[in-house]
Amino acid sequence: MAGPCEPIASAAAVRSDSEVAKSVAESLRLRPVGTINVLVVEDDAAVGDVMRRSLSVEGYEVELVPDPFRGLELIRSAPDDYELLLVDYTMPGIDGLELAARARSGGVEVPIVLVSGLGEDRLRAASGADAVDAFVSKPFTPQGLRDAIGDARCRRSAS
Repeated sequence: MAGPCEPIASAAAVRSDSEVAKSVAESLRLRPVGTINVLVVEDDAAVGDVMRRSLSVEGYEVELVPDPFRGLELIRSAPDDYELLLVDYTMPGIDGLELAARARSGGVEVPIVLVSGLGEDRLRAASGADAVDAFVSKPFTPQGLRDAIGDARCRRSAS
């Protein structure tokens, strides 16, 4: 069984988008057994739906929350309910870096992936970036999202 830091062979990774749905069962057989619960905090319903569908096809259980303060409340009150936190950067009232920093200061240790249309270098230099384990740029591909999640899980397991 591959660990979070080892490459996972996936038939879906080498096929066109139209073939991905057909290879989900095969792809999931090659992944570690067990369900990974993900909290997605994304205020844009269309983007949130794309993330939810992309992750669900990969076998993740996804809870989508459009309100960043509700997302922060959920992850801080029940951190053991989630194995991954996926947050948008630009949201009303609080940005994704601040949400990640507050989650970490509240004792949350799950991997955190930040999704943004801004450049990764710019975000890494921003205050609070040390709370984030990986970044994925919009627009993202399913493979880009998988790669960022793998990076985040690897970094978090190494710390």
